[in-house]
Amino acid sequence: MSKQEFSLKESNALYLILALLFTGGLTYLAFGPYENTRVIFDINSFAAFFLITFLITIAVYGWYQFFNKRSIITIGYQGIIYNKKLIKWQDIKSYKTINYTSDIIDTLHLVLNADKEYTISLLGFNTDKQHIRTCIESFANISLIDEGHFDKN
Repeated sequence: MSKQEFSLKESNALYLILALLFTGGLTYLAFGPYENTRVIFDINSFAAFFLITFLITIAVYGWYQFFNKRSIITIGYQGIIYNKKLIKWQDIKSYKTINYTSDIIDTLHLVLNADKEYTISLLGFNTDKQHIRTCIESFANISLIDEGHFDKN
Protein backbone atom coordinates (compact mmCIF):
# COMPACT_ATOMS: atom_id res chain seq x y z
CA MET A 1 0.00 0.00 0.00
CA SER A 2 1.54 3.29 -1.05
CA LYS A 3 1.12 6.75 0.43
CA GLN A 4 -1.04 7.62 -2.55
CA GLU A 5 -3.86 5.27 -1.62
CA PHE A 6 -5.63 3.70 1.31
CA SER A 7 -7.19 0.25 1.02
CA LEU A 8 -9.86 -1.31 3.18
CA LYS A 9 -10.16 -5.05 3.48
CA GLU A 10 -12.82 -7.05 5.23
CA SER A 11 -12.00 -8.47 8.63
CA ASN A 12 -10.86 -12.09 8.43
CA ALA A 13 -12.18 -13.04 11.87
CA LEU A 14 -15.73 -13.71 10.67
CA TYR A 15 -14.55 -15.90 7.78
CA LEU A 16 -12.16 -17.84 10.02
CA ILE A 17 -14.96 -18.61 12.47
CA LEU A 18 -17.28 -19.59 9.61
CA ALA A 19 -14.66 -21.84 8.01
CA LEU A 20 -13.68 -23.53 11.27
CA LEU A 21 -17.29 -24.06 12.32
CA PHE A 22 -18.39 -25.71 9.08
CA THR A 23 -15.14 -27.67 8.66
CA GLY A 24 -15.65 -28.95 12.20
CA GLY A 25 -19.20 -29.92 11.34
CA LEU A 26 -18.01 -31.85 8.31
CA THR A 27 -15.30 -33.57 10.32
CA TYR A 28 -17.75 -34.57 13.03
CA LEU A 29 -20.21 -35.84 10.43
CA ALA A 30 -17.52 -37.89 8.69
CA PHE A 31 -15.65 -39.26 11.72
CA GLY A 32 -18.09 -38.97 14.61
CA PRO A 33 -19.85 -41.93 16.23
CA TYR A 34 -22.02 -43.72 13.67
CA GLU A 35 -25.19 -43.76 15.72
CA ASN A 36 -25.09 -39.96 16.09
CA THR A 37 -23.85 -38.80 12.69
CA ARG A 38 -23.75 -41.17 9.74
CA VAL A 39 -27.10 -42.75 10.51
CA ILE A 40 -28.66 -39.95 8.44
CA PHE A 41 -27.24 -41.65 5.32
CA ASP A 42 -29.33 -44.74 6.03
CA ILE A 43 -32.48 -42.83 6.93
CA ASN A 44 -32.59 -40.28 4.11
CA SER A 45 -29.71 -40.21 1.64
CA PHE A 46 -31.29 -37.30 -0.28
CA ALA A 47 -31.28 -35.04 2.81
CA ALA A 48 -27.78 -36.23 3.70
CA PHE A 49 -26.53 -35.25 0.23
CA PHE A 50 -27.91 -31.72 0.60
CA LEU A 51 -26.57 -31.37 4.14
CA ILE A 52 -23.06 -32.37 3.07
CA THR A 53 -23.22 -30.15 -0.03
CA PHE A 54 -24.30 -27.21 2.14
CA LEU A 55 -21.54 -27.81 4.71
CA ILE A 56 -18.86 -28.16 2.03
CA THR A 57 -20.02 -25.04 0.18
CA ILE A 58 -19.99 -22.85 3.28
CA ALA A 59 -16.65 -24.27 4.50
CA VAL A 60 -14.97 -23.69 1.11
CA TYR A 61 -16.43 -20.17 0.90
CA GLY A 62 -15.19 -19.36 4.40
CA TRP A 63 -11.65 -20.60 3.70
CA TYR A 64 -11.56 -18.83 0.33
CA GLN A 65 -12.60 -15.50 1.87
CA PHE A 66 -10.20 -15.98 4.78
CA PHE A 67 -7.20 -16.34 2.46
CA ASN A 68 -8.42 -13.72 -0.04
CA LYS A 69 -6.24 -10.62 0.41
CA ARG A 70 -8.00 -8.48 -2.19
CA SER A 71 -9.09 -5.05 -1.07
CA ILE A 72 -12.72 -4.08 -1.47
CA ILE A 73 -12.43 -0.30 -1.19
CA THR A 74 -9.43 1.79 -2.21
CA ILE A 75 -9.33 5.53 -1.63
CA GLY A 76 -6.67 7.38 -3.62
CA TYR A 77 -5.93 10.61 -5.43
CA GLN A 78 -7.89 9.49 -8.52
CA GLY A 79 -11.03 8.61 -6.59
CA ILE A 80 -12.61 5.68 -4.81
CA ILE A 81 -12.38 2.18 -6.24
CA TYR A 82 -15.31 0.08 -5.09
CA ASN A 83 -16.13 -3.36 -6.52
CA LYS A 84 -13.45 -2.84 -9.21
CA LYS A 85 -15.10 0.38 -10.43
CA LEU A 86 -13.37 3.75 -10.16
CA ILE A 87 -15.58 6.61 -9.00
CA LYS A 88 -13.56 9.72 -9.83
CA TRP A 89 -13.45 12.66 -7.44
CA GLN A 90 -14.65 14.93 -10.26
CA ASP A 91 -17.83 12.84 -10.53
CA ILE A 92 -18.60 12.88 -6.80
CA LYS A 93 -20.73 15.83 -5.75
CA SER A 94 -21.17 15.05 -2.06
CA TYR A 95 -20.76 12.33 0.53
CA LYS A 96 -22.13 11.35 3.92
CA THR A 97 -21.82 8.55 6.43
CA ILE A 98 -24.79 6.81 7.97
CA ASN A 99 -24.72 4.51 10.97
CA TYR A 100 -27.71 2.16 11.09
CA THR A 101 -28.24 0.94 14.64
CA SER A 102 -30.23 -2.04 15.77
CA ASP A 103 -30.42 -4.28 18.82
CA ILE A 104 -28.10 -6.82 17.22
CA ILE A 105 -25.49 -4.91 15.21
CA ASP A 106 -24.53 -1.44 14.03
CA THR A 107 -23.59 -0.98 10.38
CA LEU A 108 -21.74 1.97 8.91
CA HIS A 109 -22.42 3.07 5.33
CA LEU A 110 -20.63 5.55 3.09
CA VAL A 111 -22.99 7.24 0.65
CA LEU A 112 -21.48 8.95 -2.41
CA ASN A 113 -23.64 11.17 -4.59
CA ALA A 114 -22.29 11.19 -8.13
CA ASP A 115 -24.10 10.54 -11.40
CA LYS A 116 -26.00 8.04 -9.25
CA GLU A 117 -25.98 7.34 -5.53
CA TYR A 118 -23.47 4.74 -4.35
CA THR A 119 -24.12 3.21 -0.94
CA ILE A 120 -21.09 1.33 0.33
CA SER A 121 -21.63 -0.89 3.36
CA LEU A 122 -18.63 -0.90 5.69
CA LEU A 123 -19.83 -3.86 7.75
CA GLY A 124 -16.90 -6.12 8.57
CA PHE A 125 -14.24 -3.51 7.83
CA ASN A 126 -11.78 -2.38 10.47
CA THR A 127 -12.64 1.31 10.25
CA ASP A 128 -14.89 3.95 11.72
CA LYS A 129 -16.70 7.05 10.45
CA GLN A 130 -13.92 9.46 11.39
CA HIS A 131 -11.26 7.42 9.63
CA ILE A 132 -13.28 7.23 6.41
CA ARG A 133 -14.08 10.95 6.52
CA THR A 134 -10.41 11.84 7.13
CA CYS A 135 -9.30 9.69 4.18
CA ILE A 136 -11.82 11.34 1.85
CA GLU A 137 -10.79 14.82 2.98
CA SER A 138 -7.08 14.09 2.55
CA PHE A 139 -7.27 12.32 -0.84
CA ALA A 140 -9.98 14.35 -2.60
CA ASN A 141 -8.22 16.94 -4.74
CA ILE A 142 -11.43 18.93 -5.20
CA SER A 143 -13.91 20.43 -2.79
CA LEU A 144 -16.70 17.97 -1.98
CA ILE A 145 -19.89 18.75 -0.11
CA ASP A 146 -19.80 16.99 3.23
CA GLU A 147 -23.41 16.21 4.14
CA GLY A 148 -22.38 15.04 7.62
CA HIS A 149 -22.91 11.92 9.65
CA PHE A 150 -26.32 10.50 10.53
CA ASP A 151 -27.45 7.86 13.01
CA LYS A 152 -30.59 5.96 12.02
CA ASN A 153 -32.54 3.21 13.71
